[in-house]
Amino acid sequence: MKSRNVFLALVLATLLLVFGVWLLAFFRSTITPKRIAAEQTGPGREVVLPTAQPFFNPPRPEDAPESIRAEVMLGYKIMTETKRYAGQYAKNDLSCSSCHFDGGRSLNTISLVGVGATYPRYRSRQAYTVDLAMRTQDCFQRSMNGVAPALDSQVMQSLLVYMQWISKDIPIYAKLPWALPADLGNPHKPDVANGAKVYGDVCARCHGPEGQGTPIAPPLWGDGSYNDGAGMNRITTFSLFVWRFMPKNAPSLTQEQAIDVAGFVHEKPRPAFVSTGPDKIERLIPLPEGK
Repeated sequence: MKSRNVFLALVLATLLLVFGVWLLAFFRSTITPKRIAAEQTGPGREVVLPTAQPFFNPPRPEDAPESIRAEVMLGYKIMTETKRYAGQYAKNDLSCSSCHFDGGRSLNTISLVGVGATYPRYRSRQAYTVDLAMRTQDCFQRSMNGVAPALDSQVMQSLLVYMQWISKDIPIYAKLPWALPADLGNPHKPDVANGAKVYGDVCARCHGPEGQGTPIAPPLWGDGSYNDGAGMNRITTFSLFVWRFMPKNAPSLTQEQAIDVAGFVHEKPRPAFVSTGPDKIERLIPLPEGK
């Protein structure tokens, strides 16, 4: 009888303990969020809830906090007037805004809004993971036909702060609806002869009959243009850009015309890419099988 009473007491104590733990968890899950919400709201405060779908609303450079405004503004000037503010690294007649209109803040371009939230990432070109600084260095070497700014240089630091600023409020590794696909997905093969006609009829008025560029558009080939290691030297990349955005502010070409003119420009002479660093990283430690 005595042992039976002890057993019942242990069972009762266990049930009370389980109930107490449940009760504590219940109050913490219901009261704590209300307290946090109350603390976060109030005069001059707004609760910002995470969104599954990022939206395109890049902040203006001049609206950056005072602590970083000078760096952000310089980064924007480097993007839009690259030769003036980063001429020691850019060796052709392009600017970053030649491909990233308005410093990458435009929706009608290869936008850089959100780019600060999408790195580090794996790049098949190098076959390793790069961060945003390494990716920017690569652009200087290829698209700008220049040399990579040092990671601790003012040019690099200002560009990074600027790109992070215009990526404000974009969730880390969010899927950006405005990001471009890798290509058009069109099996059409370039017709260079038709591409020459399209260029003469549509492109030459801004880029010049010999692709030399004009005051309103950059050169597309020759010493003043990107080198043969640049992304734009791929027919897939060039044709996608042309179809989506050219002529500027009034795109009108068919996909086939865009592919043809890309084939035409691709055959034109341009500087050779000379790497200032290794394109591949030697693997000293082999990856596990199946990875």
